[in-house]
Amino acid sequence: MRLRASDWNALADLHARHVGRHGPAAAFPQAAVVPLHNASGTDVLAGGVLAIEGPMFDPAASEESFLTAALEGVTPGGDTADLAILLEPCRAGSVASACVAGVCPARLSITSIAHGYAAAVGGTAAHLASATSGPAEILWRQSAATGTQWALVRLGNRPPPVVEWGIASADWSPAGGNQVVLTVGAEQVTCSIHQPSAAVPLHARISAGDVLPFVRLDATHGLLLGASPLPGATGADEDKLLAIDAQGGLKVDYWRWRD
Repeated sequence: MRLRASDWNALADLHARHVGRHGPAAAFPQAAVVPLHNASGTDVLAGGVLAIEGPMFDPAASEESFLTAALEGVTPGGDTADLAILLEPCRAGSVASACVAGVCPARLSITSIAHGYAAAVGGTAAHLASATSGPAEILWRQSAATGTQWALVRLGNRPPPVVEWGIASADWSPAGGNQVVLTVGAEQVTCSIHQPSAAVPLHARISAGDVLPFVRLDATHGLLLGASPLPGATGADEDKLLAIDAQGGLKVDYWRWRD
């Protein structure tokens, strides 16, 4: 990858500021702040978010450049977990300071005042979106109302999955693919039905109106616990799946047979 001289200068300046704790890094001494190369193709404002694609420099090409710990940032996908929040505006192709762990300000779209976490929105670097679980915990927000606003978030959370319940929007059978849409209040969450290592038995079915447990992967995607075969299941074990017991824990259950 070739950078303009101005970008090399920016990277050198950012590294010096990061090591010496000057500039944006000085305001967040508890946070992990690194140089981030904006490879999204669009300008990103302070508080915006990029997905971490990997290091900006290949150590095989230049160990000295690799040791700057500069990262490559791209537009997030819907299931992005490794995020970097910009601490200053960054033009496309330029380098800026970004937080990858710890507490920092972020632009956040609040979709429900009950949400305590935030996740990336696929296709946008402008802001995070509130969710019931996610890689960022919401510590403070500018307003008690919904809408896009400033917030303080803590990146690097790995909270245990929160089990939610949704209502199947339509009948489903294996011929319909490996996803089902659940309605959760006013939201719709697209849930994966099986893990790639195991096929869904042909007799499996889900009926519209079924109330099913799931965990969110992000604001609009999840993993359906009530219809997820055990990883690695083969043969007769394909009928076994993950479900929720009366105490809210995981148990082994079986697909319902088609009527």
